[in-house]
Amino acid sequence: MRLDDLCASLPTVVEVDHSIVDIVDVEHDSRRVGPGHLFACVPGQTTDGHDHAPTAIEAGAVAVLVERRLDVRVPQLVVPSVREAMGPVASAVHGDPSSRIPVIGVTGTNGKTTTVRLIVDLLEQLGASATEIGTLTGVRTTPEAPELQRALA
Repeated sequence: MRLDDLCASLPTVVEVDHSIVDIVDVEHDSRRVGPGHLFACVPGQTTDGHDHAPTAIEAGAVAVLVERRLDVRVPQLVVPSVREAMGPVASAVHGDPSSRIPVIGVTGTNGKTTTVRLIVDLLEQLGASATEIGTLTGVRTTPEAPELQRALA
């Protein structure tokens, strides 16, 4: 997806460097960036993704999603909140996969895993393709937007 087309998927873009580049994936972990990726510089409690932009660019990132301009040689998409923008950006890059498939969400305090397993088993017995995404299948309890969109695509 072209960077300029990607801007249309965001509700608020403060500033964009209008270089024409193709984005093949979105990544928030600089250690997992590959050629053609947009690196999302997510600020965290112990580290700030903005500090890892040079490493991501060396690994092949062709653009960065940032909250403030950086001194880097790739196009920058400046937004008020990288974390909030990362979901719509990842969805757009992967062609909005959740709009093409049925999605069932299960929330609550107790019994989620059992409920999900029952739903998946029932759907599979009915001949449907089904999978689960969540606590037991992810590194964290909730996958970040890029991982979720990749899994749905």
